[in-house]
Amino acid sequence: MADPPAVASSPATARARTSSKPAGPTIPGVEPPGRPADPFPMERLRRAAIGAAAAAGGAAVGLALLFGVLGAPDKPATGSCTTGLYPGTYADLVTPVHLLVFGVLCGGLLALARAQRMERPTVAVLAAAAFVAACLIHPPLFGPYDVVALLVLIPASATLAIALGVLALDARRQPSAELRWERLGRAAWIGLWVALVALLPGAYAAAWVNGAGLFCF
Repeated sequence: MADPPAVASSPATARARTSSKPAGPTIPGVEPPGRPADPFPMERLRRAAIGAAAAAGGAAVGLALLFGVLGAPDKPATGSCTTGLYPGTYADLVTPVHLLVFGVLCGGLLALARAQRMERPTVAVLAAAAFVAACLIHPPLFGPYDVVALLVLIPASATLAIALGVLALDARRQPSAELRWERLGRAAWIGLWVALVALLPGAYAAAWVNGAGLFCF
């Protein structure tokens, strides 16, 4: 007896048979074939670093323009010396605007910490916020820190600019995008912390001195 003729399978039938096969067991932590890999935090790190750098840079320019160029303290034509701010719009804006910038810097640090899967920096940011709250309740607590920050404002700014430039050049030499953004994220992290603990307090002290009557002779 002759064997029955073989039935040729169409390409569609072959694809259907292939797709009906089980994909096999899924191993925890390993992406199975055919499933797109999760883009490790590189994309999130890129967005966080760019956003934090843009926000910090915009805040610095805004402070310089508001309290150094456009804004002018409401100093009377004649009057006695005072260690406080003269009443007026300038005095009303100094503390709220610097607190807003403080919040922007803290938000950038938390975004970078989340992108790099850090936990301890959150505690450090909360500690900095607690210190600021204590200074708002008891302003003399901020006095010595403010004086030191004012003295190191210009040297710290110059040092930070040089350090960020070196880190940026190092990032450009990296062979892959992942390593480049890792270096740039580290540079943004350092820059935000220096701005938070040194540059922002120094800018606040400079704005205070500019709007107070410390030098009226």
